[in-house]
Amino acid sequence: SVRPIAWYLRLGSGAPARLSVPHVIGLTEQEAVHQLTTEGFAVRAIERPAEASAGVVVAQRPKVNVRLARGELVTISVANGQTTRNLSGR
Repeated sequence: SVRPIAWYLRLGSGAPARLSVPHVIGLTEQEAVHQLTTEGFAVRAIERPAEASAGVVVAQRPKVNVRLARGELVTISVANGQTTRNLSGR
C-alpha cells in the first residue's frame, strides 16, 4: 500500500501569485523537495514500488507546468526499492 512518508513546506516572499510546477521526476527525493519548497510549494512525498532506484522520484502530481498558488501541494511518488515483481513473489 502507498503511505505518506513526509510533508514539507517553506514559505517566502517575492514570488508571483501563480507558479509553474517544475519537472522533478528522476531527481532524488531530497533534490525534488529542495527544488519544490524553494519555489514555494508544499510537498508530500509517498513511497511506492517502481522500476527505479530507491529514493528516486517516479511520478508527480500535478504535472509539469501546471500553475499553482504559492504554498499549494505537489505530491511526489518516490521509489521504495521494491518492484511490483518483488511484491508478487515472482
